[in-house]
Amino acid sequence: MKPEDIVAARARRDAFIAAVPKAILDLEDALPEILAKAPGSKRAKLKRIYLAMDQIAKVREPFVACGKGCSDCCKMNISISRIEARAISSAAGRPFADLTESRRHPDAEFVGVPCPFLVDDACSIYEHRPIACRKHASFHSSSEWCKPDMLFETTVPMLDFGGVDKAFLETSTDGNQLIVADVRDFFPV
Repeated sequence: MKPEDIVAARARRDAFIAAVPKAILDLEDALPEILAKAPGSKRAKLKRIYLAMDQIAKVREPFVACGKGCSDCCKMNISISRIEARAISSAAGRPFADLTESRRHPDAEFVGVPCPFLVDDACSIYEHRPIACRKHASFHSSSEWCKPDMLFETTVPMLDFGGVDKAFLETSTDGNQLIVADVRDFFPV
C-alpha cells in the first residue's frame, strides 16, 4: 500500500468522525450506563447496542468502501460472544454449539474461509449480524485492501467505540464469564 492510500483512508475516517452528530456520540458514550439501569433481558440490551451501532453505520456509509455484495470481511476471523450465538441461532433457526469456554485462533486461521451465514456473497443474517460485523468498515476508497490475501499487507485506520464496547462486554458476560469464539466454532459447517 502506498503511503498516500493510508493518508487518504485516515482522512476519510476523520471526516466520518467529524460528521457523526453529537446526539449519536453522546448516546454511544452513555450506552453502558443506560443499559445498566434499563430493565430487560441481555438479548434486549444486545438489540439496543446493535441499534446504536446501526445509527453510527448509517452516518459512516459515505466514507467507507463497504456495500452490498462486498463480502471480503466475511472471509476472515469473526469473533462473536455466546449470547450473540444464541440470538443468531434463534433468528436463523439453526442450532449452535453452546461452548463453555472461549476459543482463540491464529489471525490467519480463517482467512479466505466464508462465514457459515454467507450465501451468494450476501449475509443471510444481516439483521442479526454480530457486533464485530457491525463495527467492521474499510475507510479506503475501494475494496481492494479488503481482499483476504491483502489482510496482513497493510494497517487500516480503526475506530474506538468505547461506550459500545463496554456495554457489549457487560451484556455478553454470563456471571463472571465471557465466552467468545469464532462464528465457525459456534456454527460448524
